[in-house]
Amino acid sequence: IANSLSDTTSLINTIKVTVVIFAILIVAFEICRHFKIIYQKRLFKKDYKIFKRVPAVPSIYPFSWLYEISKIDDEEFLYMVGLDGYMLLRYIMLCIRFSAFVLFWGLVCLTPLYNNAEGGYVGWNQFTLANIPNDPNSTALWAPAIFAYIFSIYFCYLLYNEYKNFKEKRISYLINGDLDTPPQTYYTVLIEKIPVSLRSEPELKHFFENLFPGQIYSVEIAVELSELDALVDAGHKIRDKLEKSVAIWRATNIRPLCWVSKDDSKLMDEPPLPENQSSLADSLGYAVVDAVDYYTLLLRSLNETIMKRQQYHENQIQSANATKDKVLRGRLEKRAIGVVDKIKDNVILHMKSNEDIGRVSLLENDSLGQMQAANECSDSADSNQANSNSNNPVVDLGSKFVTAAGSGVEGIAKEGIKTAHFFTKGALRAILETTRAFELLTVGAYYETSSTGFVTFTNLVANSSSHQMFLSHRFGSMIVKSAPNHKDIIWENIALPLQQTSLRHTIADATLIVGALFWSVVVGFITTISNLESISQEFPWLQAYSNTEFYQLLNSYLAAGLLLILLSILPIIFNIIARNYEGLKLESEIQNSIMTRYFYYQLANVFVSVGLGSLASSLHQIIQSPESILTILGSSLPNLSIYFTNLVIVKTFTAIPIEILRFFPLLQYLSVLLCLDKKRCTARELRKGAFSDVPFLFGWVYPNIMMVLMILMTYACIAPLIIPFCLVFFIFEYYMYKYQLLYVFVTEYQSGGFMWYAVFSRSIVCAIAGVVTLICYLGIRETFFSGPFYLLLPLPILLSIFWHRCDQIFKGPSLKLSLEASLELDKSSSERQNEGKFTAVNTFNRLMFRQPSLVEPQIFPEPYTSIDEIDTQVYVKPSTRKSIDRKTLLLASQSTNTTNSSFRNTYIDNFNCLSTNMDNTSTNNHEVNEILHHPQIVIHNNNNNLRNSLNNPSTHENSPFIEKSNVYC
Repeated sequence: IANSLSDTTSLINTIKVTVVIFAILIVAFEICRHFKIIYQKRLFKKDYKIFKRVPAVPSIYPFSWLYEISKIDDEEFLYMVGLDGYMLLRYIMLCIRFSAFVLFWGLVCLTPLYNNAEGGYVGWNQFTLANIPNDPNSTALWAPAIFAYIFSIYFCYLLYNEYKNFKEKRISYLINGDLDTPPQTYYTVLIEKIPVSLRSEPELKHFFENLFPGQIYSVEIAVELSELDALVDAGHKIRDKLEKSVAIWRATNIRPLCWVSKDDSKLMDEPPLPENQSSLADSLGYAVVDAVDYYTLLLRSLNETIMKRQQYHENQIQSANATKDKVLRGRLEKRAIGVVDKIKDNVILHMKSNEDIGRVSLLENDSLGQMQAANECSDSADSNQANSNSNNPVVDLGSKFVTAAGSGVEGIAKEGIKTAHFFTKGALRAILETTRAFELLTVGAYYETSSTGFVTFTNLVANSSSHQMFLSHRFGSMIVKSAPNHKDIIWENIALPLQQTSLRHTIADATLIVGALFWSVVVGFITTISNLESISQEFPWLQAYSNTEFYQLLNSYLAAGLLLILLSILPIIFNIIARNYEGLKLESEIQNSIMTRYFYYQLANVFVSVGLGSLASSLHQIIQSPESILTILGSSLPNLSIYFTNLVIVKTFTAIPIEILRFFPLLQYLSVLLCLDKKRCTARELRKGAFSDVPFLFGWVYPNIMMVLMILMTYACIAPLIIPFCLVFFIFEYYMYKYQLLYVFVTEYQSGGFMWYAVFSRSIVCAIAGVVTLICYLGIRETFFSGPFYLLLPLPILLSIFWHRCDQIFKGPSLKLSLEASLELDKSSSERQNEGKFTAVNTFNRLMFRQPSLVEPQIFPEPYTSIDEIDTQVYVKPSTRKSIDRKTLLLASQSTNTTNSSFRNTYIDNFNCLSTNMDNTSTNNHEVNEILHHPQIVIHNNNNNLRNSLNNPSTHENSPFIEKSNVYC
């Protein structure tokens, strides 16, 4: 009884503290939300304003933003933010409806039933299932079992309707496209595990041309560019330092100085002259030079190095495309196999008949254990290999020795040679593949030409057929799937072999599972350090404040607050693992990985760390009596319902207002506004940090929502008083994220709601976990042989059947574009082409899926002000200006091939283009309405002629690009 009263008092104290914090943070948000660069970022996007993809600016009155976002219905919201944000908000609304339904029946039926029972509990526990007497024949135990079915049926009803709605919206996305996705994306496929013989653009294009004649637009194969990427990153850093130095110079009229290592300056062709003598710098081996001069010279040197490296990779690609020996295309760049080659040449090659065992699966970088490369060798390669063997002295010596042997031992010698050949071949394969597996697990594998590529088709039928059909028996391991948005791709990881990412993904999952099992140790540590009564034993001076209200409030709030801080760190860890260790290739894949792992750690937080207690103390009992796991799980969770209530309260009244306040971007903005001298800031600095476009991290958001849903599903029938707090949480989340999606977050790419499939699965897991918990609890109430226990046993199975059935009905049709829809779209495009109108193919760019470092242009600094010219000459003093020839740099930039000289993926935004046309040409309302309802609108530009024609009204009438307000479909 004392513990129940103490827990209830602690809950009340938590509510008091969090409500005060909530009020303070909301007032702060109302004051600061007029900083539009932080809280209304989308209003600064011209394209969003032109196409009305952002609501009206809220008035200055308090909570006027609630009125503005409440006027936006679902269809408008879908148009403004895309399918990904639309499904998030629909999912939160699903949770609100379910919480309201459960709250009504929980307060009307379950709460009075538990309150009137005679279990002897008081306070919070008086309104829980624990208050029902421990009587197997008690009819009161039927109520939670029956309501578990009612709640589960309604939850499945909501999920079914939402899945059905998602299917319709997803098909519309695949057919009509999306404003944030270039049309070329829908015509492109991503290919993994490309066989060695196809790892060149001509060979891969020839393979697909045979299958789809005349329907291939472009082919790209990724190459390993780690060194070039590092050079480009270094160039960007030097450019930023140069811009900063110029900003300081222009703001103070004093050219800044920097310390440069004398060894580094010697490597430059024309190092800058020292400005003044410094005994300290000289003693440390540094020279004090003019910062503007030094960074200008260094940037020129890096530009030249980047150009040379780009040319090197272009030559390597051309060499790989031209070579006739297909095996050479799969050669590893950083693998020392010289010793192995000697062994194979000298001992094995003269024994082989028709099989070339020298070409082991090392060359097949994504097909461990397969020997396909041996069968793909050309006849010319075999003849060349035979000629090289004939000149091998060791082989000649072995041949003479065998010939000299007597005929009586010829059979034995042949059998011995075959046996040695067999075992040597197996040993080599085992050694090489073991080495390869270890390499993939640790440092990774690097290839001149990777097994990843892109193929763009000229029609959708060919595109749909390529990734929905089995293309070849010869290359059965090749994986073809729809290409993502090029902005979704992590180009630094694109060349990594799929086998490496899969192997590391498995290792990471296994490691994180072990961490989840021992999560209770972490939670126990937090509970210990956050208990002020335990701390006061080490620090007796705290006991003097034990009777104060602040002490009680802090003791109630501290544990939940520290746990939330710890949980907020987990996504950062998961992001580092997925991005840097596993090497996932898509941002959407990383978000999906974070969501999955974060969800299961939330599950561990609820069921492992609390339900099973400390793993060390429970493991022995479970091993001795496996049936005790039900007792452990069932007895722990109901008694700790007030702990999770505290957690939900803290998330509702503290975490949500902190998130809508955007605390850290606000601090950055205020620091720039109040502390920094804007004259010393570069234009780039004023676009970064708090001023940069903010992406929405779905992988971080969904698990927080599902954690509260998990708590709701677990305690809906056990402790109904927790339901109102869950309902308030979902309502606050709904309005907070609706505001941020409409005003704050800038969408760079869309995945077409792809995360919904995982969200649906995790939601069913939450429902099953809640039912299993109730079954366990009824089991320890000595009801193993009573009706309620047996009534609930089929429910988890029924939920699993529902899970499988929904995926069977909705997932397949919504996952890919159907052949029928592809045919209709191709027919419409053909008709437009026959009428002389632009189609989606006219907007394609051959460089869209080429790695950015390969087509990185010359790096030059931005002007200090908008009226400055981008000219390196102005940054160099007359004494050293002769070493910087702007014309020479431009000629050097133009001397590279056309791929390097063109800017990467230079898009003129369709909305800017439309704005120009509306200002300078007459566009009737019918045309504007067609534009607003046609998502696949994009203008792609690879030169400056189109930009000039759009900005110059006099050229519009003669420009072939200005036709029907630039609607390219």
